[in-house]
Amino acid sequence: NVIEASFSGYSSSDITVSCPECKEFGKANGKYIAKVRNGTTPIVTVRAKGSTMSREYIVKSVPKPEFYFLNKTSGGLRKGERDQANVCLVKSPRSSILDVNYEVVGFSMEAYKVKGIVPLGTSNSRSLTGPMKNGVKRLNRGERVAFTKIRYRIVGNSKIKQYGPEVMFKAI
Repeated sequence: NVIEASFSGYSSSDITVSCPECKEFGKANGKYIAKVRNGTTPIVTVRAKGSTMSREYIVKSVPKPEFYFLNKTSGGLRKGERDQANVCLVKSPRSSILDVNYEVVGFSMEAYKVKGIVPLGTSNSRSLTGPMKNGVKRLNRGERVAFTKIRYRIVGNSKIKQYGPEVMFKAI
């Protein structure tokens, strides 16, 4: 978490900032970086020549993103929509007060056809491969496409997370 600290009437060189409850706390490029534990209430204290100001923060966990394909989180895909299939996304839930940017870093895809399950391949990005695009375009009404093994990360963070169970859409 990046924190910008200032104290009215004092230059940045005249202030000190601390956070004893933080796991890690330091300064980089003129900003303070606080690493905290979920569910804690750290207190950031700013001091300047005999004056002190403290503020308590509530730390909440980053929300799990919502999966989007063709601007939908679930439901049916019409033929015209399926022809435009190119990418899948994960976005911050609408209900979240946090504005977190996520990116898909990989997934697998399967088609559930009348004759059985057809693997469509694996992508190491948010983009569908050629066989995936063709598989989605060739779905018949009532058949389904499933995104599995979805991997994502928060933009700017190298830690990759698993999305969870598969996400399925039905051709209508």
